[in-house]
Amino acid sequence: MSPHNLNYRDFSIFNAQLQRPIPMQMRPGYSILRPPSTPDSWRQVFPGLSTNYNICYESPLDPNHLHRCSILGCDQTIAAIDIRQHLQNFHHGYSQISLRLVCTDSQCQRGDLAARSYPKHVLEHHCNIIFLCPYCGLHYTRSQSVTRHIMQDCTAFQDFRHS
Repeated sequence: MSPHNLNYRDFSIFNAQLQRPIPMQMRPGYSILRPPSTPDSWRQVFPGLSTNYNICYESPLDPNHLHRCSILGCDQTIAAIDIRQHLQNFHHGYSQISLRLVCTDSQCQRGDLAARSYPKHVLEHHCNIIFLCPYCGLHYTRSQSVTRHIMQDCTAFQDFRHS
């Protein structure tokens, strides 16, 4: 039989389909989040795999978690979920590019940070929010860490990584 007459679908190597990663069932109260990522870096690692697979599960925020404001001169203790509203209402202009502050939480090891990053810092580091990899269940404190994990380590994606 000449190579021109072969039906390549008869060969399993040509007919093989990779099993697409399937997310596990989301825990009650969690929500789906699409972490920011650059489509170009995703396509470099996973050529042909949609960025729609770049998701994580975000744990619910505890509305009773309290946080003391870190802006100098402000001693208000507020619900952490209201940090953005508090900053807008009481510290208008807090997010100026040059403004830096130090988190007042006694357990915080962060040091100084840009004021515009402060609300995100409070929510991610002091509210016990967990971001889960929906494919293997590993948990992280930042959604971007889930993306990095998926792109580098998650076993559900090992057959899709471009080497």
